[in-house]
Amino acid sequence: MAIIEFVHLKLVGGLTVSDPMLRQNMQKITEVIEGYNHLRTLFYVEVDNPSVLYVIGAWESQEQHQKGFSGSPDQAMIMELVKDQMDIDWSYYLDLEQSTLPLDAPILEIKKYTLTTDADKEGFSKALATGERHPKAGSQGSVGGWNLPKSDGEEAVWVQFTGWETVDEHANAGGDDRAVESLVEKVDVKYATRVHL
Repeated sequence: MAIIEFVHLKLVGGLTVSDPMLRQNMQKITEVIEGYNHLRTLFYVEVDNPSVLYVIGAWESQEQHQKGFSGSPDQAMIMELVKDQMDIDWSYYLDLEQSTLPLDAPILEIKKYTLTTDADKEGFSKALATGERHPKAGSQGSVGGWNLPKSDGEEAVWVQFTGWETVDEHANAGGDDRAVESLVEKVDVKYATRVHL
């Protein structure tokens, strides 16, 4: 089963996605990665903070990225290309097929649940699946998955991607996440739109 690499980037030096050189470099990144794995790599910009980008890249497996592309001359080249434009804040491998995400929704809600180290992942999954309260079924669909640890001791993280027509549509949808949120250490919710290069 294919996975996704989910990356949180911060633009530096006051850059925004409208910067022509940054856009050119993002296109180059996409070309290099897609030339390597023959799968899509997509960029999203955060609605409330345009200095934050998300990358949702498809990979055949964690090993293809971690033991193939990672550390390769191709990766070194793209990292050199953008070293003065963006910093990687965090990244996860997620047990999700990219094709199942609501990637074409006008607004992509990204909800990241960080669980405690001794978390009851099964209890969390059951609470998540109960009723229709959560995850709120966005008008464009909703899907989530667990991170696939890169090393022992990595935190347990569940990321839910929900598609909406607008941020207001989500605000008016209602719902109560308290049953799930009581099982986690931290919940981070952001909204993003696709960057068309």
